[in-house]
Amino acid sequence: MSISGVVCRWLKVPASRGKVSLAGGDSAEPAKPVDVILVEIQTTEGVTGLGVTLSHHGGAAALLALLEHDIAPLVRDEDAAAHEKIGAKVKQSLRRLDSDGLISRAYAAIDIALWDLKGKLANLPLWRLLGAARPTASAFLTVRETRQAAKKAAELGAIGVRVELAACDPEADAQTVGEVRASLGDAAWLAAAANERYDLGTALALGQIFDNEYALDWFESPTISSDIRAYRKLSSRLDLAIATGDRFRSPSDARGWLRHPIARVLRPDVLRLGGITPWLRLAAMAEPTPIVLSPYRLPEIGIHLACGIQIVQAVEWVDTLSPLWEVGPEFRNGQLVPPTAPGLGLVLNEKTVKRLAVS
Repeated sequence: MSISGVVCRWLKVPASRGKVSLAGGDSAEPAKPVDVILVEIQTTEGVTGLGVTLSHHGGAAALLALLEHDIAPLVRDEDAAAHEKIGAKVKQSLRRLDSDGLISRAYAAIDIALWDLKGKLANLPLWRLLGAARPTASAFLTVRETRQAAKKAAELGAIGVRVELAACDPEADAQTVGEVRASLGDAAWLAAAANERYDLGTALALGQIFDNEYALDWFESPTISSDIRAYRKLSSRLDLAIATGDRFRSPSDARGWLRHPIARVLRPDVLRLGGITPWLRLAAMAEPTPIVLSPYRLPEIGIHLACGIQIVQAVEWVDTLSPLWEVGPEFRNGQLVPPTAPGLGLVLNEKTVKRLAVS
């Protein structure tokens, strides 16, 4: 069965206004629409695979151009089951261009679609094809600077909340975490993500506050992730778990973190890595270590990784793409329930897709 075509659609998806908003109800800056590229791989047997990539910070036109003009011609006529061969071909052909990770983010949609195809051909949901480690996965919700959102997350029954710190002020960020902890209660799971905004000294001081006063479960990306020495110091001086890994651009980026485990949680991004295939390679590398994995955003893929692979701890629930699906991941009482249909199990809401399409 060969690949006969690649169809791409560019959408602008409005920022979530539902129960859980990444923008946060107290944020003064309005949330911008998310650029989403949907990819459909068509085959000579009539079976199709669905993939997706997205950008929160522009570059969608470049992603679309790469997919349509550079990547699609390379994958057309290839064996649809040969994801390793196809990935190597694209990487080799475009190796001189990928200085900023844009090609990896574009190719991720192709790789995801190929795995969707694999599940459909095997007549299995992807999580079962990957190993069926568990029937459901624990889920936490991401919020930003708002007690109201944290309360809503608790009402949904999630295991807890991941707070995105956005104040660029350690005192304000500590206050935000304290308010969320107070609204959730002492027993709830709580994490904070600083998105690499602090230097080592500030990160250490904040971490001690989070550790001693708010019983944080993990502190994510407190400082620049390329500085492993800084993370080693943080890990040695703090009791709470350190999380990082969303900036990894290949499995090899994780080697230093796995050789002498520093962070207790790694959060690889399927899109930044270039798809499910490199994510699985990284997971295999982490398997012999005490580190646990938690996929970065994109629960439509994360649910399959979490339910398919033993080493994955929990899934981040964000509803960015929820409007696009008639059938998608289901959030029930703190658990994400994987789909039972073959492949990713996603069914597009074509009316919504048409309405959000960029002409």
